[in-house]
Amino acid sequence: MRGLVIPKIKPRPKRYGVRGSKQHVEHSIQTVFVGWFRMTHRDHMIFSIPNGARTGTVMQAIRLKAEGLLSGVPDLFIPHPRGPYSGLFIETKSLKGTVSPEQRQVFEFLRNQGYQVEVYRSLEEGQSIVHKYFSLGRRLEHEQLR
Repeated sequence: MRGLVIPKIKPRPKRYGVRGSKQHVEHSIQTVFVGWFRMTHRDHMIFSIPNGARTGTVMQAIRLKAEGLLSGVPDLFIPHPRGPYSGLFIETKSLKGTVSPEQRQVFEFLRNQGYQVEVYRSLEEGQSIVHKYFSLGRRLEHEQLR
C-alpha cells in the first residue's frame, strides 16, 4: 500500500526481572517463599511491601513517593506478634545482595519499635527464620491489649 507509513517500533529493553539479574533472583526466591508460607501457614498472613519496584516513568515515581513510598522498607511483613516482637519484617536478598544504608537505617528503626527484622537469601533460610519466629509463642494477653 502506497502512502501508508508503518512506524518501526523498537522493543524496550527490560530493566527489571531480566533472567539472571539480581532482581530476577530475588523475585524468584521471594515468590517461592511466599508460596511456601501461604501453603504451610494458612491461618497466618504475609504480604509484600513493593518499595523496590521499578517505576515506569518519573511521574509514577513522584506519585508513589507522595503516596508514601519509602526506600529501605523490607519486602515482606508477617503481622503476628510473637515473643517480645510486634511482627516480623523480612528482606529478600540474592546470595550476593547487600543491605543498603537506607535499609540499615529503616531496619534499626523497626527493631527499636519492637519488630523483628531479618534478611534471608534462600527458601531454606526464610523457612528457618519463620519457624524460629513462630516458636517464640504468642505474646502475653495483657501485652496484646496495650
